[in-house]
Amino acid sequence: MIDSIHRDKNIPKKEIFKAIEIAVAVAVRSAYPDSEVVVTIDESSGAIDATRDSVPVDTSSLSQVAAQTAKQVIIQKIREAERDSLFDEFEDQRGDLMTGTVQRFEGGAVIV
Repeated sequence: MIDSIHRDKNIPKKEIFKAIEIAVAVAVRSAYPDSEVVVTIDESSGAIDATRDSVPVDTSSLSQVAAQTAKQVIIQKIREAERDSLFDEFEDQRGDLMTGTVQRFEGGAVIV
């Protein structure tokens, strides 16, 4: 799944893993407030290791609300990384004259 996101959205795998780590940490913190939470992911196997105050946490035992929160954080982080990737892709073309079709207006911005 991570390889697919990496290819489709042109986001580095490290950023995707980091987004998942942050999301799981948020979910564990919501279940165990006032705890020191550390989350690591083995990039080769995909195994998630979460600890709370140096005690392992079974992430499958988290509540539905915590899982939904984690999902929203992952989606947000992937969108941010995708936006940054698109910006970096077109930043080098700043100042070049290009032609395109206006797709829509959003606020004061134009999507071409």
